[in-house]
Amino acid sequence: MSLCMDFVMNHTSEDHEWARRALAGEKEYQDRYFFFDNYDIPSEYEKTCPQVFPTTAPGNFTWREDCHKFVMTTFYPYQWDLNYANPVVFNEMVNNMLYLVNQGIDIVRIDAVPYIWKQLGTTCRNLPQVHTIVRMMRMITEIVCPGVLLLGEVVMETGKGCSVLRNSGKTGVPYAVQRNDDGIHLAHHCNGRYPPAETSDGYCDETAEGLCLPELSEMPR
Repeated sequence: MSLCMDFVMNHTSEDHEWARRALAGEKEYQDRYFFFDNYDIPSEYEKTCPQVFPTTAPGNFTWREDCHKFVMTTFYPYQWDLNYANPVVFNEMVNNMLYLVNQGIDIVRIDAVPYIWKQLGTTCRNLPQVHTIVRMMRMITEIVCPGVLLLGEVVMETGKGCSVLRNSGKTGVPYAVQRNDDGIHLAHHCNGRYPPAETSDGYCDETAEGLCLPELSEMPR
């Protein structure tokens, strides 16, 4: 039996210590998120960044009356997006992952991989920096804990998941959890074999449902 952990990289809860200290006005912790004094910059993000849950959690920002600032909340108002442009965030999150791995975790499932890098003027989805971050995580785990497998989750609109799974020298096992354009109905779409690097797009079966993992022996290293 192998133990798998869901590792949420994109955000923390509003109840997390970092969030509480950010609300208390500590700039070091506010810089770990996306805080804005007014809606000017958030409104620019909203022009190009799609909404994940437009019905149940519209918008990508939440006004916090307790600190008089907007904070980026791509998923839900109580889930605050982390700012990986701040290297402290990456270092701390990797330290957290390694601590948990050293408690006996065998597989690390990285939650919502495409969302972890935000950049004004883009969709904030599947940007090149995402692939760099995940590649760095894989390098670190292969050195520090080579027996651990990284499982990369992809949550994208139907038809876009395969482009995120291409060139998988990044996570050990990719899989797709694609959603309808309304952002509400979720389904797993993937075929049972990982596409080779030279033909990495065309292997996603839009009619298939169920979690499909590739054979590890076929994964490029």
